[in-house]
Amino acid sequence: MAIAVLGLGNMGSALARRLLAAGREVIVWNRSPGRADALVQEGARKAASVEEAGAAAEVVLVSLTDDAAVRAVVLPDGQPIRGLGGVLVDCSTVSPATTRDEAAKYGEHFVAAPILGAPQAVLSGKATFVVGGAPSAVSNADRVLSDISQTLLHVGDEAEKASVLKLLNNALLMIGVAALADIVAAGQASGFDDAALKDLLTKLPVVAPGLHNRIDLLMDDEHAGWFPVRLGAKDLRLASEAAETVGVEMPVTDFVRQRYELAAASGLADKDIAGVIELLRRKA
Repeated sequence: MAIAVLGLGNMGSALARRLLAAGREVIVWNRSPGRADALVQEGARKAASVEEAGAAAEVVLVSLTDDAAVRAVVLPDGQPIRGLGGVLVDCSTVSPATTRDEAAKYGEHFVAAPILGAPQAVLSGKATFVVGGAPSAVSNADRVLSDISQTLLHVGDEAEKASVLKLLNNALLMIGVAALADIVAAGQASGFDDAALKDLLTKLPVVAPGLHNRIDLLMDDEHAGWFPVRLGAKDLRLASEAAETVGVEMPVTDFVRQRYELAAASGLADKDIAGVIELLRRKA
């Protein structure tokens, strides 16, 4: 079974490498062709176009930055990829509306499978896929996704529910990071050295395990992680908009979104989401 990966950012590259390690035939495509070169050296085959990749693969994994990128690549002119012969599995973090449109156009050939976890978690097989879509398509997708991770969280036939859950997960993450930024900044200002403060925070039961790997990034002035502030702000906005469509307000999420938007506008857009702590440092 040939598998295509469209989009070779941090997450897409991790998907391709995990599949190569599993012995799969992998076809890769990226809007900036040079991003594929390292993967070709590792055994992947580069496609010249999305159509070529889609026609050659039984399962096509998509990992793109945002709604606009997804629509441009997999819904050009509002239509499906020409010549697609298999199942399209969108692993991107996008709005439920975009996921609904993909499902409407691809029908039983579409699965939403956004990823919970970092690229390193994908490489190590520890990520979680939130999977939604038509049962026949999900069955085909699972044969590939299970090569990447054994943790597949199925949410049913409505593909957009997978996108909703991913956005709510990301909102929880970024609310937690923003709150932890307050605590780290206050702890440092109170005289704790970084090593002692980190040790204490990782032992506190109220600090979620999913936040532990952000403590170093909060303390490090470079904040050189993989999840940039600008995408964090985007995901918080999408989470609020998704909740609004079902009549729910998210005031805490909206406040934290404003913090990330301010951080992005303050020269921190490409820093890891832990960079939101700089708003506190600069104020001090």
